[in-house]
Amino acid sequence: MSQRLGPSIAIPDCTISQFVCESPNGLDARTALVDGSTHRIVTYAELRDDVRGLASGLIRLGVEPGAIVAVFAPNSPDYVALFYGITSARATITSLNVIHNAAELAYQLADSGARILVLACEATPALAAALRKVRVTDVYTIDQGRQAGGNRPMTPVEGWRAADVASVTYTAAPSDVPMGVMVTHRNLVANLLQSQEVDPIHSSDVVVSLMPFCQ
Repeated sequence: MSQRLGPSIAIPDCTISQFVCESPNGLDARTALVDGSTHRIVTYAELRDDVRGLASGLIRLGVEPGAIVAVFAPNSPDYVALFYGITSARATITSLNVIHNAAELAYQLADSGARILVLACEATPALAAALRKVRVTDVYTIDQGRQAGGNRPMTPVEGWRAADVASVTYTAAPSDVPMGVMVTHRNLVANLLQSQEVDPIHSSDVVVSLMPFCQ
């Protein structure tokens, strides 16, 4: 049986942050995110500026290219800003699930090799217990990242490659040991373009995000 293939897709040589956050002219004032619980609205321009400020602040706080940065955040615009801020700094994000227990959190922190943790919500007792078992050396809040960035321009990050790992995402495994999946910038950009080819999303569409962002 012959297999029908779709059209060839050109994958741009850029980071996932550049692909998503550097919006074309005319989109700056458009809504990028709506927080369903607080009704907070974030425009494309606000998201881009927040991402740049966080990236600049994290670099000034000592986040280096290739560093594994763990994020503890629920589904919110702050999580989105941290994802793209960390990857803009050429670091790698690993996202913790805020409802995981201490053993699950400690496993992911240790297995990923994260030495930096950024909080976008209050730490749970489970997270506090996990941190006593692992070698995380620096813990910051998202507000500290923003304050460190201030209004100063982002320091250009040189030497990045599309093959750099953007995220270490852990599989949901109720019975087996979760596995950390290394996802590159090129993987993410290609996946977005492939999805758009199969199920197009238009600029006027509103997409509901129900799944935990950490997955």
